[in-house]
Amino acid sequence: MHVDSSPAPASRPLHHPSVARGPRLAVAVLLTGVALLLYLPYLEWLPRGIHEWAQADRLALALSFYDFGLDFWHPRTFNLQSVDGITGVEFPLFSYLAALVGTVLGRETISPAFRLLTLATAVTGCYCLFRLVYDATGRAALALVPAAFLLSSPAFVYYSGNYLPDAAGAALALVGVYRVVRGARAEAGIGGIVGGLLILTLATLVKLSAGLYLGGAVVGVGLHVWQHRPRYSARHWLGLAATVAASGAAVLG
Repeated sequence: MHVDSSPAPASRPLHHPSVARGPRLAVAVLLTGVALLLYLPYLEWLPRGIHEWAQADRLALALSFYDFGLDFWHPRTFNLQSVDGITGVEFPLFSYLAALVGTVLGRETISPAFRLLTLATAVTGCYCLFRLVYDATGRAALALVPAAFLLSSPAFVYYSGNYLPDAAGAALALVGVYRVVRGARAEAGIGGIVGGLLILTLATLVKLSAGLYLGGAVVGVGLHVWQHRPRYSARHWLGLAATVAASGAAVLG
């Protein structure tokens, strides 16, 4: 009887074999440098331009968090038609983070910190878009095209450097999609998928329209897990179901 002594095939790698740290670091530095070049002259600006009223409301939330003891559950604007200015708003994460920066560096830093936080999130989203393509192909030049296109898009450029959550929500959605895809390529566990779905949930809370990406990811994950069901145990299924349920409760609640 013939016994095949050839080695077993290696498991499928998480990334393309030609992916290297050097190009990834170079692209991260490039995207950050371009963003700073575009936005650094405007960091000290107060709200202006398109949707300046909405921008001013978002900045007012941050200033009010600072002025009223960082009470996250009672966001306030400077509109006194409501009781004490308290108002309903999408998850004011960036307003709150900017207020936290103000507690360390001073109230006058809240506005530029707000712009920098939004910008940093936008750049992170562009980098994750680069990684989605790069991890699959190993071709840095090809992967840079969609990231550069997004970072140079006029609408994305405008919203990335102001106080509105549109670009930040879209960028967080890209981060979440990247984590879901990376987790789906892993050979064991659902940690990456769960982490990606949670980031997509955060993106939806920050900007409700990002829920389209969350819904798409949930459907995609369901199809992936069903197609590769021998890799996933009942514990994995329960974990994913609990994540989706918690995500839905956070968004709808």
